[in-house]
Amino acid sequence: MKKEDSSSYSRLLENDSLSIKENIINTLQDLIKIKTYQEGGMEQDGVEYLEKRLKKMQVEYDLLYYKNHKIGIVASIGTGENSLILHSHLDTVPPADENNWTKNPFQPSIKTKKIFGLGACDDKGSLAAMLVTFESLIPVIEDLNGRLLLMVVGGEERGGIGSQIAMQKGYKAEAAVLGEPTNLEPKFAHKGVIRLEITIKGNAAHASSPRKGVNSISYMAKLIPLLDKLSLTVEKETEPYTGHASMAITTINGGTAVNVIPDQCVVSIDRRIIPGQQEEYIISQIKKVLQEFQDKNPTVKVFLKKIRSTQPAFTEPDELIGKVSLKVASEELQKTIQPAGFTACCDMTFLRNEGNMPVVIIGPGDIKQAHQKDEFVEIESLLSAYRIYKNIALQWLTR
Repeated sequence: MKKEDSSSYSRLLENDSLSIKENIINTLQDLIKIKTYQEGGMEQDGVEYLEKRLKKMQVEYDLLYYKNHKIGIVASIGTGENSLILHSHLDTVPPADENNWTKNPFQPSIKTKKIFGLGACDDKGSLAAMLVTFESLIPVIEDLNGRLLLMVVGGEERGGIGSQIAMQKGYKAEAAVLGEPTNLEPKFAHKGVIRLEITIKGNAAHASSPRKGVNSISYMAKLIPLLDKLSLTVEKETEPYTGHASMAITTINGGTAVNVIPDQCVVSIDRRIIPGQQEEYIISQIKKVLQEFQDKNPTVKVFLKKIRSTQPAFTEPDELIGKVSLKVASEELQKTIQPAGFTACCDMTFLRNEGNMPVVIIGPGDIKQAHQKDEFVEIESLLSAYRIYKNIALQWLTR
């Protein structure tokens, strides 16, 4: 399709009918009913639901496997010079105590123009809108100049397992649109995170003779204020898109019995990384505090262990996909949108840092709803997401 063929282009945008609305609602309800919050095969049910949809549309796809289970699927339509990935994750966090929900988390319900259910916001709302967008473009893809990929993965809530597998298999495009709850505003960066454990080892003794042992909990109590002091310094480090870095002690564990002096105490550290910061620098900050503490307290041993890390990611808003997404979203929301960052980690890190693709995060719903009881997404935001995804894809594939 030629760029100047505006009448044909306009016709491709005239599918926002009642049937589209019903399709998105029904799709999201179907997805909510499928439990996808646990590894060991549970995500496979969600992948197989997508398989059936794609088979019905006679679309070619590739399956992603992890530990002999289906964890993701990548479908592709079209040929030509241009290419774009629509990316979403199908897994959720567990519902925790279902009794805290006022509604069954796996039985979607509609009230006050909202759909309630586990994953409605994070991230099955984005997935439903992207899937319907992808399907709606199948009949006209030959009129476009490019290839559209739908990449749906599990394991996002467990460190981006599905996306890492997709990147290892070499899936790539000129750019990617990644669905996450952003209130439909494009986001161009997200923080990374390093998870660490600090262990203090003392000596056990009977609690009736405490001076015969070395109490690791007591020494950890002396270390924690020093770590809190470092966190205040960390929070002064900022960048324009994601705000300030942070560091927090999030768990503590020590002792074996009420009548035993604890020989070990462990705390967990959650250190959020802003774009531009390096992991070596971050760990050196903490090591300096630990070494100073160790020097002053030679009767205990202090250890630092890295558990997991996710790197921050950033796409320049001046990249073409940034300009297109800002224009499309501003027109849909009828307001000027300023480039900003995403407050949580997401799979952008793998598509951007490993796949070397410019990535924009955008999707229906508010991140404040994610991982909460009675999670919901507004129906109108799903329709807007569909129009935004479709308009971005059309503009990208008609260049």
